[in-house]
Amino acid sequence: MAKRRSTLSEIYVERGEGFLMLDGKRYDFRRGTVFHIPYRSPHQLFNTGKEPAVYISGLAWPLEAAVRMGHMEQIEDAGENDPHLLARFPAEESQYWHIDGRRVSMHEDQFELSGETKHGATYFLMGRSGKQNGFKATAVAISSIFVDLPRSKSHSHAHPEAYLYALQGSGYSEIGGKKYEWEQGDAVHVPPGMMHHQHFNPNDSDMKELRFEYGIRYWLADQWRGYTTVDRHLKATHLDE
Repeated sequence: MAKRRSTLSEIYVERGEGFLMLDGKRYDFRRGTVFHIPYRSPHQLFNTGKEPAVYISGLAWPLEAAVRMGHMEQIEDAGENDPHLLARFPAEESQYWHIDGRRVSMHEDQFELSGETKHGATYFLMGRSGKQNGFKATAVAISSIFVDLPRSKSHSHAHPEAYLYALQGSGYSEIGGKKYEWEQGDAVHVPPGMMHHQHFNPNDSDMKELRFEYGIRYWLADQWRGYTTVDRHLKATHLDE
């Protein structure tokens, strides 16, 4: 990956292995690792495996494009690894940023299962709702991973804008009264405006979704006195219920 500075961003590694260099410190990654990139911090990803490293990145594009608070700066172009250069990089010392102690990385085997029943299972990562696990994500956050069990549906609810990325399986979502089918690798946009929605797994295997939240959601929740999510059904149920 090219070396760059950008607005605060988050990364989920879908496959591959290697490490991230951030402000001169190393943070290792493998399948399922999540990264928090602090605002304007120079960073670069190195793939040390034998296969392509695939990752999903969430940026607060309004900051990039509209007000230019996070103007992206290319420091170095992408290219092949230099083995001699890789050998000089230090080993990983911590998963936390040495500047202010916030968390930078977390691996899949460190994800904590929540006690929520709104999906078959929910793992909180770095979102405002639920545990933040030491992350300080504000402009954008990979808030959680949802697992919906075979032939089940999530709770029915409404909240400010969010995105889902399908990590596993296929299903459909009902958003604002319309049905949207999706499968692994697709993205699902829940628009702003407290639009009611629900997610369905009609298949005989689990489906898994990664959720991104954006800073306007946090601002709205802070400014809107009495704000709360709207839940018609508080827990996941079987499709026939």
